[in-house]
Amino acid sequence: MIIQKNSIKIPTGLTYITQWQDSNGNYEISRYFANGRVIANKRTTGCGFTSWCLWNEYNTILVSPRVRLIHNKMEQADPPGSYYYFDREKDNQKQKSIEQLENEFVAYLQQQEYSGSPLKILVTYDSFRTLADFLEQRFQMDLCLFRIVIDESHSLVKDVKLKENSVQPVLPLFLERLFQYTNLLFISATPIVDYIKGIPEFIENEVWYYELEWSNIEEITSRKYCIRSSLQAFNQIYDHWMKHTDPNGIHVFDEYYQGNTASFSYEAVIFLNSVKDICTILAKYIKKERLINPADVSIVCRECTENTAKVQKVDHGLSVATSIPKRGQHHTTWTFVTRTAFEGVDLYNPTASTYVITNYNVSSLCIDIASDIPQIIGRQRVLDNPFRCVVNIFFTTNSNYDDAAYAAMQAAKEQDTQNQITLWSGAGSVQETALSNLQALIAHDPNKNYVRVVNGKPQYTELLRIAEDYSRDILVNHSVWYVIRSAQSTHYSQAVKQLLMQLQQPKNTMATKISLVYQYMATSQNPEEIFEMLFREEYSRIAYYFHELPLERIVASGFNTTKMDQEIYQIQQMNAVIRKIRETLIPGQAYSSHDVKSILQSIYDALGIKAKATATSLTNLCPDYQKKMVNGTAYYTIL
Repeated sequence: MIIQKNSIKIPTGLTYITQWQDSNGNYEISRYFANGRVIANKRTTGCGFTSWCLWNEYNTILVSPRVRLIHNKMEQADPPGSYYYFDREKDNQKQKSIEQLENEFVAYLQQQEYSGSPLKILVTYDSFRTLADFLEQRFQMDLCLFRIVIDESHSLVKDVKLKENSVQPVLPLFLERLFQYTNLLFISATPIVDYIKGIPEFIENEVWYYELEWSNIEEITSRKYCIRSSLQAFNQIYDHWMKHTDPNGIHVFDEYYQGNTASFSYEAVIFLNSVKDICTILAKYIKKERLINPADVSIVCRECTENTAKVQKVDHGLSVATSIPKRGQHHTTWTFVTRTAFEGVDLYNPTASTYVITNYNVSSLCIDIASDIPQIIGRQRVLDNPFRCVVNIFFTTNSNYDDAAYAAMQAAKEQDTQNQITLWSGAGSVQETALSNLQALIAHDPNKNYVRVVNGKPQYTELLRIAEDYSRDILVNHSVWYVIRSAQSTHYSQAVKQLLMQLQQPKNTMATKISLVYQYMATSQNPEEIFEMLFREEYSRIAYYFHELPLERIVASGFNTTKMDQEIYQIQQMNAVIRKIRETLIPGQAYSSHDVKSILQSIYDALGIKAKATATSLTNLCPDYQKKMVNGTAYYTIL
């Protein structure tokens, strides 16, 4: 039975749980999670909760749904080697033997004992039962002396379709073994109580539920676009990128304005379901039309020979990323991340925008990346990246969104579930054949019903239905997600809220919207707040005009976007010319009128400016110049 406890209020101003310490350096959060079975709803990702589990004084087994997440934590171990990974994964078709793991663990035990440090053991959901046997049988350890932390515990629900198969119910067996122990800590940033309360282990055992209460979290802005395919979604992303530039003419994905300060998004992190979708996109943009350089693409997916072969078939310059750039390292413009690889991928791109391309296919909701949106949001780790608070979601429409259609779909699956179990029960002497046929059916279409084979018998697996409900709620009903707020984030004042309401009137033209913003800008004492609202509510293009042009020029244009675009283009061309002049002409060196004219003309030609250069043009472009006459010839010097 899940017992609701009081919320845990995190002190104002903290970004990470690990910053909450008493005068002696002890973690304050430890007071709430000392013993027993507990669920902790973090409410936001990236708050350092997992780090606390690995840095505190308790012997800990951290159970993770993803290998890449474990690799990420192992890379962050300080000092190196302070965590032990019970690695049962296959590497190039080879798997470590139990004897190898035992030798590694003995060395780890000696190291931790020598340093007086607690044990920190990392393992996947799939390998937990093997680890438990390993510790209990080979080392006679009592696992009740460990705190067992189930990281990203929403995966107990959403990963059912990913992990369950026709032969073995992985997650039910994991839960059955897990609840043999007393000190369990389930952590997630996604509310899962309403779903897991129907799981037998959570019904039969007392489990406390805590929710963290933050004062500095920020609601995510969701921008949604209806599409027919992943390629069409990428076409829209690429077209938008091509049409928008910063003042230097560099292409950008998004713009954020705060007063006179402009920030631009130069990177796109695109989350989607499969390597196949990535290859379809890149086959067009790299192989066929050569619009993207392979060196400017990163692909994060499951590391295996098959995936490497797929991406290199598109272009030999592509590869599967074995590690993610850390803070300050080079990032590519295009980063593609698949569903099975994103968890544990901490992205330190300082200007990246987030895109999610989803199938929104109700029959397989649990294996669509859309159900991972709450976790995807938290992958952007740079707090002062203003674009981390926006997620762009591309989805296909589906009639099963409708409540009645969804209920009918589930009823059909329930009926098929009962039919399959009844068919097997009445098969008599051919039950074995019936079971084999059922397993083949499940393997062919795992979404057809809620049957799985347990101990040689078909059984109704409620986790499958619960997973479906969870995923649908994420997509249809749960549209409010949070991240830790950066220092510059604010809430809207009443005046700005009023402006937003006016902008949202459906009949307003673009010119009307710009006129409305002008009225507020002309009288506002806090234009920075208006700029922020325009960015967050998807009016970045309007903010762009007010950033690039004085108010009087916006009025002079009659709020006409074509005229403003032309004026901004001319300004950008002028700025580009000035920049090239300063890159070309050496300060202090004298240039004849003929030289100046020739240099300016080459700059015009390189920038595609159809104009005839004259030496006197320099006087309009560079005010800090000096002109001297020597023997009747004019010479120009940049100061």
